[in-house]
Amino acid sequence: MTKVDDTVKPQTGLIVCLAADYRTFSQSTLVEFYQPIMGANAFALLFALKNAVTEHPTLSSRLAHTRLLDQLGFDITELENARRRLEALGLLRTYETTDQMGTVVVYELQSTQTPKSFVNDDLLSVLLLEAIGETKFDELVKSVTKYSMDVSQLTEATKTFLDTFHVNASQITDSPSIIRESREQFVVSQPRSSHQIPAVDFDFKLLTQLLDKQPISNEEINKHQTLIRTEHVMYGIDEPQMARLIMESTDLVNNELDEQRFKKVISTNFQMQHSDESKTSKDTVAPDTQLTANTSKTDLTSNEKQLIKACETYTPNDFLQILIGKKGGFVPRSSENALRNLIERDVLSKSVINMLIYYVIQERNNTSLSQNFIDTIASGWLQAQVTTATEALTQIKEFSNRGSSTNSGEKAKRTRYVNKKSGQVRETLPDWAQEGYQHQSKKVSEDEVSKIKAQLQAMKQQQESEE
Repeated sequence: MTKVDDTVKPQTGLIVCLAADYRTFSQSTLVEFYQPIMGANAFALLFALKNAVTEHPTLSSRLAHTRLLDQLGFDITELENARRRLEALGLLRTYETTDQMGTVVVYELQSTQTPKSFVNDDLLSVLLLEAIGETKFDELVKSVTKYSMDVSQLTEATKTFLDTFHVNASQITDSPSIIRESREQFVVSQPRSSHQIPAVDFDFKLLTQLLDKQPISNEEINKHQTLIRTEHVMYGIDEPQMARLIMESTDLVNNELDEQRFKKVISTNFQMQHSDESKTSKDTVAPDTQLTANTSKTDLTSNEKQLIKACETYTPNDFLQILIGKKGGFVPRSSENALRNLIERDVLSKSVINMLIYYVIQERNNTSLSQNFIDTIASGWLQAQVTTATEALTQIKEFSNRGSSTNSGEKAKRTRYVNKKSGQVRETLPDWAQEGYQHQSKKVSEDEVSKIKAQLQAMKQQQESEE
């Protein structure tokens, strides 16, 4: 969707339509399963788009994005970030084209998954577990399965369609024309691709060897490869650790991996691990590096080399936990989600992401990661084709070098000291690194607040009627 990101401007046209299966959309599933991980802006955008749907949409019936931006109080960046979240969650597909009237973006709203398919989605279920916690997650699953019964051990006696209905065989092989014409009226999009896990260096052969003498079978491990790979990407779990966690989560009655228990065990172990590490690792990584303005890419100080080595060694989750732990704080849930969103896009390498974390937390002296801020930095580095931690560090220092040629008025506005104790190094920040850049959003008016409240009330009433 990069092309759309570059295309959308306030005057760009927009059309909203519904996917063919949108009738299965569930308000209760949206609120209970999606809303905790989608964020307020994406939630508001979804309902704004839903309200913009018209019957029989055509390219000529477009609106301007200005109307949507004014209604939500968003700027373009906030709109794009909210849209990307909806796309990532499978609730929106975006298309664009250009004609004599200009560029138009078509937003196709998608149906929600069923609670079962949502929980079975490794990425979505892990995100939800992280967002609401184990207790609430258990309660949620129990609430949607309270009317279900395990019939796997029973013999099915259901009759088939042709056991009950008798249809002319010739009409089955040669459908009547009215049926063929009716089918053509359904515009069906290509099936949504499942969430793709970035290619990772995880040795499944070693994992099966480690579990060779355990009750769980190789077939069971292969069955859950996607889930295992997901947990490895998010938490940096190696093969021996993964083998231990799998055994802790294996049902000894049927020797099958309990997916929900597996996710909970990993989440609990990860939180306990970093609680202990924060007490002992405050001085083990990421020194207070001076970004010397006159050093080149190959002329790095000892501290800078140590920083680059740390960026190449640690997983992003570990790196963030340690840096914030050095400040005596803890990682907010919003920072975990922001980092996870960046990792899932698979646009920057692990070491570059770590350098970005270092810059935001250590150099900018922030205590959390802002989604808008890190997205803006990542976009700038991606355009600069940054692929290594060294190149990321060089990118930061190049902006410092540019500052030496700016006028004094511009310096006074954009220059800060990197090391406040020594006062030796000055760094000129680019537009994407300006702290105020992420806060250029409009305030929501009282009318807009009232509209959102009304939407939520209507949604609640519909949810109650469904139940």
